Amino acid sequence: MGLTSEITTFTLDNMGRFLCNTLQEATDSAAVTVAGRPRGFDVIVIGGGTFAAVTASRLFLNDLTHSRRILVLESGPFTLPEHFQNMPYMGGTPDFRAPWDSHPALGYPGLLFSIGGRSLAWGGWSPQLLDAEFKNWPASVVAALTDPYFREASDQIGATDTNDFIYGRLHMALRRQLFDALKLPASAPHAIQLAALPDHAAVRYAGLEALGDLALAMGAAATGGSTTTTGSAAVSDDELRDFLGLKATDTTTRTDMLSLLKLEAPLAVQARTEPGLFPINKFSAVPELIKVARVAASETGGVGTDADARKRLMIVPRVRVLDIITETQSDNWVRVTGVRVKDIDGLEKVISLAAPPNGNQSAVVVALGTIESTRLALNTFKDSLSSRAAQRMGRNLIAHLRSNLTIRIPVTSLTSLPSSAMTSLQASALFVKGKANISGEDRFFHLQITASGLNKLGQDSEAELFKKIPDTEQLDAMLLAGDSNVVITLRGIGEMTPQNADSFIRLSPPKPRIPARSLK
Repeated sequence: MGLTSEITTFTLDNMGRFLCNTLQEATDSAAVTVAGRPRGFDVIVIGGGTFAAVTASRLFLNDLTHSRRILVLESGPFTLPEHFQNMPYMGGTPDFRAPWDSHPALGYPGLLFSIGGRSLAWGGWSPQLLDAEFKNWPASVVAALTDPYFREASDQIGATDTNDFIYGRLHMALRRQLFDALKLPASAPHAIQLAALPDHAAVRYAGLEALGDLALAMGAAATGGSTTTTGSAAVSDDELRDFLGLKATDTTTRTDMLSLLKLEAPLAVQARTEPGLFPINKFSAVPELIKVARVAASETGGVGTDADARKRLMIVPRVRVLDIITETQSDNWVRVTGVRVKDIDGLEKVISLAAPPNGNQSAVVVALGTIESTRLALNTFKDSLSSRAAQRMGRNLIAHLRSNLTIRIPVTSLTSLPSSAMTSLQASALFVKGKANISGEDRFFHLQITASGLNKLGQDSEAELFKKIPDTEQLDAMLLAGDSNVVITLRGIGEMTPQNADSFIRLSPPKPRIPARSLK
């Protein structure tokens, strides 16, 4: 009989039991034969964070045969069912943890070791790469990312609906003032001119859904002579005014409205959805993983080991993957056969992949963060690929760099803000893309602009701001706002220099053992 929900000091762990399985349950289920076929795992997804949760759910939903089994292994526990800003209380995420040695100057807090990972608390800023940022990328990768993956991701996380989350007089005033300033290149020499940027996602992908529905109805991949329009041509002036929160009588030109939309923060927030459904609000990968886990459980028709063997997706928390087990074939090709893990009791175990059916290869998906993925790759291939790729693993890694600047300005400095008094706390989020030429190379960066103000902050202002601003780490700064001033935080996001020899990840050398001193 399977484990029931456990009573802890403070809670009944009902959600954890409904979502997760133990490692023992997973390995026991893999030893069962169903309809003459062993029920080992065809795919092992290493990690249960943002990328792993989305990957596992896509693999599950795209399996038209309903025959593949997927195992998700996460080193942290289950903590929250969705983004913490969607929860009724402020907080609840586990502490960041860095189980590695790093230079103190980095100041890197580590990762959220939990199911959902960083998607439990991330700010939600999701700008799409510009074509110019794909320099030296394989053309096939760029084409696949551009369509369909960026388009599908924008729709899934809610990046096409940012105006439904951030709006109001403060936002409109800041957006207009920023727009007017950017018209003067000398005022922001490194800002990319708005006319040179692609349209907002809501405009860029307009009409594509209708076009896809038409193609599906026709039973074809293309619509032939269809007159369905897409992109900017599919969006009317009235719709643009609605996107921007402008009045129907507003006289802003179409060109300027398209440019104003490009300043909207590309936030992963869904405020509006299909009729009869509640929006997901701040995006997190956990609800997606919960959905497919419950579908998998409902298909089993029972509980216990035999039912678990029919379960197409199992999630096991608090299991650390040490390395991937491989076999080198006669043609020097390396085949993955399983993973070696350390369970909650500290014991090492091997989880084998299912034997490849009909010539198909079972797979391990590495979906960890950069540092943990590199550790796993080095531990796995430092010997078998020592003369090939191993020496390049952990080299030329590029991360983003960030700096914060918070300022407070008088309300009177906002020339586009109506003079009428406002009593509700308002927030704004804007986005500016920039480029600088350094040593002959174009280097890209962007500014994430968050603002708050315009009321006398009462006792509940912290709770209200907690829900309104995208990044809660700026909460203390935003509390400086009042009815006569606005607090603005500029977050500069840049990129590291490529081919930097000082940028690397390596396995820590063995630490010297300190001999025990005899007591006298």
